[in-house]
Amino acid sequence: MPRRSASDISSGHAAVYGIYFDTAKAEVKPESDAALKEIAKLLQQTPTLKLFVVGHTDGVGALASNMDLSSAAPTPSCAA
Repeated sequence: MPRRSASDISSGHAAVYGIYFDTAKAEVKPESDAALKEIAKLLQQTPTLKLFVVGHTDGVGALASNMDLSSAAPTPSCAA
């Protein structure tokens, strides 16, 4: 499947790459700014757009810890 930018939503979904976290942390890393700015631009252009954020962990560490991170990580991404 080809990678899509945040602005290519004609298919009804998009994969956004470039949102980074340190291992075992839920805070968004500064190098994520470009991807987050693209999402912000899309939301400004389409204020009625609703997003459903999905992500994954890196698989390092215990399953329970990664499950907690999977729940916590979308919150700062959405807030950024």
